[in-house]
Amino acid sequence: MKLLQIVVKFTGTLILAVGLLSGCASTAYINVNYQLPAAPGRLTIPKVFLDYKDARAEKAFLSPSAQAEFKYFTGIFSLTLTGPQQDNLVGSFDDASLFKEAFKRRLNSIGVEVAPVRADNQPVMEIVLKDFFLDLKDRKWIARIHFETHLIREPGRTAIQTVSGAAERLKTVGRREAEIVLGEIFTDAVNNVKISELFQKVGL
Repeated sequence: MKLLQIVVKFTGTLILAVGLLSGCASTAYINVNYQLPAAPGRLTIPKVFLDYKDARAEKAFLSPSAQAEFKYFTGIFSLTLTGPQQDNLVGSFDDASLFKEAFKRRLNSIGVEVAPVRADNQPVMEIVLKDFFLDLKDRKWIARIHFETHLIREPGRTAIQTVSGAAERLKTVGRREAEIVLGEIFTDAVNNVKISELFQKVGL
């Protein structure tokens, strides 16, 4: 009987420990759902090198109130591609690789190959991040995004597009609404970049 009590007590402790660990793991990252747009057509242009520049005045992604809800957030995002087919978890990324991976997927979907290293005289698409922020205020999740997309063909020949936006969603229980509003604004911002126009402006 005493042995049974010890086993039950140990099992209960183990379940509690596993629950705490899984809770920490679930808030160590923030999921971003990105939905590729329907491609109107495929482009026939050379490979492009993708670059990224963090030009944010404030590097923190979470406000103090949002940080309180994501206590274990490590700065890593999980990227999921959503659409008419089954959702596809791509992987884990920091903010730089998150934007580069999303733009790579978008470029690939219209037939543009992304070069792993930059070659001489190769077009460069640079994402310049100005703002990427999640706040919690008055029980509302508020997401902001602002970046520039530079397409550089050669020195002095550059096309630039600016995208910015903000969205909010009422907080109920947990973090689901935070990830929904973040995915919506991220998808809209990336898909609002008119890639074909950028190439046309630099003569490609």
